[in-house]
Amino acid sequence: MFIQQNNQRYSDNHMIDALCLPLGIEWGEWDLSMLTDDILASLQVPLNVVKQKNDYLTEDIVSLSPQTPNLETILAKFDKPHHHVDDEVRLVLSGSGIFGVIPPEGEPFEIHVHKGDFIVIPAYTCHWFMLTDEGHITALRIFKTQAGWEAIYEPQPEALSAAV
Repeated sequence: MFIQQNNQRYSDNHMIDALCLPLGIEWGEWDLSMLTDDILASLQVPLNVVKQKNDYLTEDIVSLSPQTPNLETILAKFDKPHHHVDDEVRLVLSGSGIFGVIPPEGEPFEIHVHKGDFIVIPAYTCHWFMLTDEGHITALRIFKTQAGWEAIYEPQPEALSAAV
């Protein structure tokens, strides 16, 4: 995982913490060497710890790639500033992606995630998501409600693209 902000790249854990922790963004790296074909079963122990700690109820696996039907339409739901009333919890199983975070104060930044990265973007945190040039991601998603989450779109600041 690394963070990109104002043309600066930060991979130092202290700098990542300095940007993420004030916003309540949790992150870490999971050892995925034990993954089997039954991904959920092989992650059951650490998954249960996370679910019990945060009262999460359900999980699924999402995969986005050029072979995904209607990929552009799906990605268009995520690439605009939005928030959810539930935490956005992801464990990247393969591929990579970018979560853009728009703090209430301060400069926007991008969190670049790849295989093994675990991230929790708290409910009501303004953010967006896009694939990297790699073009695919498979991730475990964890939810507090059976319904999952719904994006609530934010007005897009004009300077957002130039700031990141």
